[in-house]
Amino acid sequence: MKRTPCLVLALGGVLTLTACGVVLSPPEAIPTPWGEEATPSPLPSSFPQGPLGFEDQEIAAVRVLNEGCEGIGTGSGFAIDEHTVVTNRHVIENHYKLSATMFDGTPLTITDSYVSNWGDLGVLTIEEELPVMVTLADADPAPGDFVQVVGYPEGNELRVTEGTILAEVDDELEGEGQVFATTAEAAPGSSGSAAYDNNGTVVGVLYAGDNYGTTFIVPVEMLLDLLNNAERRDTNEQACVYF
Repeated sequence: MKRTPCLVLALGGVLTLTACGVVLSPPEAIPTPWGEEATPSPLPSSFPQGPLGFEDQEIAAVRVLNEGCEGIGTGSGFAIDEHTVVTNRHVIENHYKLSATMFDGTPLTITDSYVSNWGDLGVLTIEEELPVMVTLADADPAPGDFVQVVGYPEGNELRVTEGTILAEVDDELEGEGQVFATTAEAAPGSSGSAAYDNNGTVVGVLYAGDNYGTTFIVPVEMLLDLLNNAERRDTNEQACVYF
């Protein structure tokens, strides 16, 4: 894909982006794990259990595929209403074709998308009715708060990791306001995963990580700004065509 910056100096170390997603083979070769069914992961007992042993936060998680202008990348996303999925800007921009699957491998039809001009955020419109949606918190987290990330590292099965909000820091990667550093583990392909608090509400969107186990999330207030203000949105048009 055109925009895949993978290194930036921040917090005294080198950031290796989960934000890069997983860049795979050329567009004509879909990665073999694509669309495989997931298996349930443990979540706090306070979260209500959904069908088939999955929690709502897992059922809401969407795997995103970007057949891009320079290769294939995978990322994650999550449903916030019956037809809307949130992810990262870098996961869906510079695309030839975008596609997505649900937690059980069911394919989804993407009919439209847009990206934020302030923060690494993107939004997909889905034709099918999504079975579960999650709730956005009305305020950003604070240092010391519990955080949980649910996504598809490496474009494979769902993974749930837990950690703590460390601090609010400058967005050294995008240069767009403040983000939160966390200890929740992630990997390439986790970009766009929802970050939940201990009530199961979304407090941010994971977009990057470093070599020392620190991950970074775009705060929920930035996401709410994008969803509520059209001036924050840029079109996400097809960037290239293959013949």
